[in-house]
Amino acid sequence: MRKKPPQLILFERYVRGTPRKEIVPFRKRKFCKFRGLGVFVTTRALKHIYDDHRKHHLQIVRYLDKIVSDPEVVYSNKAGRRPGFLFLREINQKPYIAVLELHLEKSLLSFELRTCFYTANPQKYLRDSGRLS
Repeated sequence: MRKKPPQLILFERYVRGTPRKEIVPFRKRKFCKFRGLGVFVTTRALKHIYDDHRKHHLQIVRYLDKIVSDPEVVYSNKAGRRPGFLFLREINQKPYIAVLELHLEKSLLSFELRTCFYTANPQKYLRDSGRLS
């Protein structure tokens, strides 16, 4: 039997079934790596995905590690938004965008997931973002 990914365990334990905009306990787990750096997800990010992307939330949570660890294209976030990176990956012919920020904690550099969503028109969202790879 295949082990459940960390983001799915956090989601099922702390987020699934909670009322909209309810505060959930803060938990943070490493769920994959991108170019040798750890990528962390928080219950706050999972709650945001659950509240704001109800139609696709389960697919997003299931595929988070694939979207982040092996993106097709990486962009820098638009000017005027929080500094970070946008990871674009198509899964089952549907484009998903993950928003990540770099964090320096106890002299360790890592990424932290802010949100992830499905969009039918990714180019509209990525229009003013700088392509990095």
